[in-house]
Amino acid sequence: MRKTVKRSNIARFVVAAWLGTCLPFDVAQAADIGANLRGGGFASRIDKENSAQGFLNGRATVEAEFWDGASFEGHLFGTARILSDPADALIPERVGHGQYRALDLLTDNGSGNDGQFLAFVDRFVVKKSFGDVDVSVGRQAVTFGKAYFWNPLDVFRPFAAEQVNRDYKAGVDAVRLDWELDSFSGLTFVSVFGREVDPLGAPVDRDRELGADTYGSALIGRYTAYLNGWDVAVQGGKVYGGLQAGGAAVGEIGVVQVRVEGTYFDAIRVPDGPPLTVQDSIRQLFTDHWQAVVGAGYRWPNTLQLDAEYFYNGAGAPDDQLVGLFRVAVGASQQINRHLVGIRSSYDITPILIGSLTGIHGISDDSGLVQAQLVWSLSDETDLLFTGSAGYGRQPLPGPLAFPRALTRLPQSEFGALRGALAVELRSYF
Repeated sequence: MRKTVKRSNIARFVVAAWLGTCLPFDVAQAADIGANLRGGGFASRIDKENSAQGFLNGRATVEAEFWDGASFEGHLFGTARILSDPADALIPERVGHGQYRALDLLTDNGSGNDGQFLAFVDRFVVKKSFGDVDVSVGRQAVTFGKAYFWNPLDVFRPFAAEQVNRDYKAGVDAVRLDWELDSFSGLTFVSVFGREVDPLGAPVDRDRELGADTYGSALIGRYTAYLNGWDVAVQGGKVYGGLQAGGAAVGEIGVVQVRVEGTYFDAIRVPDGPPLTVQDSIRQLFTDHWQAVVGAGYRWPNTLQLDAEYFYNGAGAPDDQLVGLFRVAVGASQQINRHLVGIRSSYDITPILIGSLTGIHGISDDSGLVQAQLVWSLSDETDLLFTGSAGYGRQPLPGPLAFPRALTRLPQSEFGALRGALAVELRSYF
């Protein structure tokens, strides 16, 4: 049975405005219009079950300059997926990434149990420069992390540690001010608007196309500087579900690059005792905790690059895997494990063929994931990607319910259910 088709009036308006930005300009001189097309499929074996998926993703982009120092950037994204199992994916999808969006710019064009057909606006931002100060308003990518696998400071739709392809980051609804103090330091203030989301990533008030609340929004200040050969950053403020303060540093000790990043999260308090509402039960997943990453990397002259990181995740719940799973789902934790290590190597086999091998191991529950990838550059604008992954660890147990999927199989380890997957992807830019 197909889901209810959803078409957002705001989404239609924004798409029309996005397309209309091209009209006042001489396209060949004032506006840069581009596109990205990706297609492929993968086969996987999860929980001793075989499944497959095919997909076609398209992104249209426009960048235009209104006048000196003012510009616009817009990205319109569409995807079509044919699913043998609607819950399957090559890697665990972080559904908590529905955070930090006040505008509903999604149009569902008839998704069902065997397919997804979605379109949404992923960037819609106007930027203006006032000398040393830059102001950006709208849906935009905000990246604050310094490490590779885990970024406690990067709270705005960060990449998952297991995510191999990181060439594009989704946007959040924000007002951002960047102030260059001098050539080596600067201040950033960002206010991000969003609503509280449920474990499926949808706003709790999903019937509204526009809205923001204190719990789901953020207000952060950040200071960056270059000190004695080290890039350092300190930030703090209100984030989704509580307050955060932390810092990071990247530099070199000898010939080895060293990365350090850590934060403390103070959760918004909820009533003690049994939850009174579903919303209270979701909020109880957010707890006070520390997070810290220590990593190192080195690149040899023969192009071999090796990076390794250790992650302490104070929000992890390896002793209660189901709670840990729901924390990841709502964005209250980056992983189920409390202690993890990650190792990544890459090597230019030829100038047009690059290979990488990644391993993530959860120390707390003795499970992990191994991923290998080959990127073959067919031309300057076209790449062919081959990706394989395999998980290990204790297998899940049968759950008590047929729905939701999280309760059909009770996890016994974070990566144990991901037995293996193979994927092929062709991506082209024009």
